[in-house]
Amino acid sequence: MDIDILIKGLSEAAKSPLSFVAYVVISIAWAAITWKEARIKNITKALSLLPEEKRLKALELEYKLIPKAGLSSREFLDHERKKYYLFAFAISVIAILIVATLGIYRSIELDKQKVVGETMNIAYQTFIRGTTTADDNRFATAIGKIEESVKISPSYSGYVNLADIYEEVGEVDKAIWASQQAALLDPTNPSPENMIGSLLKDKGQLDAAEQHLLRAMSLFDAKKIKDDEFRVTILVNTGNVYYERAEAANLPSQKMKYAEIAITKYYEPSLALRGGLQNMSIPGKVYQ
Repeated sequence: MDIDILIKGLSEAAKSPLSFVAYVVISIAWAAITWKEARIKNITKALSLLPEEKRLKALELEYKLIPKAGLSSREFLDHERKKYYLFAFAISVIAILIVATLGIYRSIELDKQKVVGETMNIAYQTFIRGTTTADDNRFATAIGKIEESVKISPSYSGYVNLADIYEEVGEVDKAIWASQQAALLDPTNPSPENMIGSLLKDKGQLDAAEQHLLRAMSLFDAKKIKDDEFRVTILVNTGNVYYERAEAANLPSQKMKYAEIAITKYYEPSLALRGGLQNMSIPGKVYQ
């Protein structure tokens, strides 16, 4: 195991609620020992003023302490002092072992996450190479590795990568599911909502698609993201929803209405941001 991961695991374990409880227990135990020690010193001092033969009786009558047979008052008090310190030491050792165990467990989890992350990265790179070579086996390998990785350690990036691959191989429903999982892990991120909206549009679920795309834009604005390219993507995807509505409309007036919304509200603002048609896929059909 990497020493840095072990140190990080111990550090995180030391901040856990269970560790806090252990600290409190140790503090209480040693505070009690301090009080007991002070009491024993006071008793020892008081007994020193009495004759030896009266000290045992004084322990029983004044302090409700009954020494074991054969022990003098001093021996009994020394025994009690050692017993208290042993008790406090035992509690401290147990608490330290708990924190250490938590640290090692957390280190193992962090190490596992590191391996999962590396595996996921390798899988995604495999997927990227697969897109250029059209190798179905690469897709299958990438999907299998990332699916296994997100099961072990669910992460936003893992589900986003998985959604990308599902979309590439035409598994639209799975791509939507993976995007939904990503949205659950990072509900303020507009990217999964944009992906879901685009995929639902491809399935013909235009109303649901628009809701997700509008949410994507709302999240984009709320986070004050400085990325015109991403804004363009959301605008174009939403415009495409209205374009599909125009395509599906039976009445010419409806076609014109939806086409006009697509152009004026979404396509033209996206063109203004991009300054042209470069890298954009905007339908060119004009409705009469």
